[in-house]
Amino acid sequence: MGEWQFLGVSALSDEALWQANLWVCVVHFTAALFTIVDNSDVKVPVTASYVAWKERNNPGHHGESCQQGNCYLAVEHATLTVLPDLSLAGLITGSHFLSFAWQFGVLFDGPLRRYYHSQLMLGRNPLRWLEYALSAPLMIVVIAAILGQPDVATLALLGITTSALMAFGYFTEVHYRMRPVSLPHVCGWITFILVWGIVTFTFVLGMNRAATPPPDSVLAVIYPTYFVMLMFFSSFGILQTVHLNADMQERVYLKRRDEYAALKYNAVEMWYSILSLSSKIALSTLLYLLVRARDKMINVDFN
Repeated sequence: MGEWQFLGVSALSDEALWQANLWVCVVHFTAALFTIVDNSDVKVPVTASYVAWKERNNPGHHGESCQQGNCYLAVEHATLTVLPDLSLAGLITGSHFLSFAWQFGVLFDGPLRRYYHSQLMLGRNPLRWLEYALSAPLMIVVIAAILGQPDVATLALLGITTSALMAFGYFTEVHYRMRPVSLPHVCGWITFILVWGIVTFTFVLGMNRAATPPPDSVLAVIYPTYFVMLMFFSSFGILQTVHLNADMQERVYLKRRDEYAALKYNAVEMWYSILSLSSKIALSTLLYLLVRARDKMINVDFN
């Protein structure tokens, strides 16, 4: 054991991976429980943009003149009162429980655990990517909301596109051995750039066009939210890139390959667990700090 390493982590036995999953479950459950017990939250009202048709000369009446081209477009913004505000703490709690659920399930002997280990031997983990497809959209919605994106359609599309990004991650693990260049992996990076391009646009626009800049205590949370979460989201793609390159090079095929082939992906799985746990804890911490900054501002205003 230990001849083959992936980013400093040796090929792990199934027992070592079981212990890692146990500790990850404990931390996810503790973080979710803390968020619930702390009972502090930021609720974001969702809005929608729509186009209102108005007559150029008579805004209060739509007659035949409008059909003759005597109209102009005005974009109006309205708050959707039929939808509840987004609970950012609720979304983060949900992401923790999603991570906890599947890793807790594979701790016990049964069909789920046997399926888990059979897939690890093939160099993939569908359970993880399924969880990512559900939890990553919740996280990107929280990130976009913190950075100032209130449009419900944009938030929904960001969530859906992020879920598709996770699907590309899974397809990469399934199909990368068939081609020197993995098309799903390339599509994943393109999708990643599109998602974070929208998030970045919102972030930059909000910082530069706001009539009143946010107070320093809020800026101290908003800026780290963008840069830290961008780092974590990109790190999953970087990890997969390194994994693909390492696994396709001859240097990883050991003389005692049969002994290590079923174990080497366990080291990759360990890194995914570390990144997943770290990113969710970081986002939970940033939201907690944002709530504290907001509460401090409210107390100052009322005192």
